[in-house]
Amino acid sequence: MNRKRSGNSQVDRVIEYMRAHGSITSMDAFEDLRITRLSAVIFRAKRLGYHIATVIETSERSDITFYARYSLEE
Repeated sequence: MNRKRSGNSQVDRVIEYMRAHGSITSMDAFEDLRITRLSAVIFRAKRLGYHIATVIETSERSDITFYARYSLEE
């Protein structure tokens, strides 16, 4: 899906990150993009028409720590 830039720099950066790396987590967003509320950015991206899959994973360190991994469906 080719889209024009959204006008929202965080959405644009997250979309480009997913294209380059395949997926993104909140930790990736914070460490690599300095975005602290990834779920809000994903929400805005979906409202703009991007198709984004969400997979809930468990931490390798603990069976009770869950986090979301987002990937772009193109």
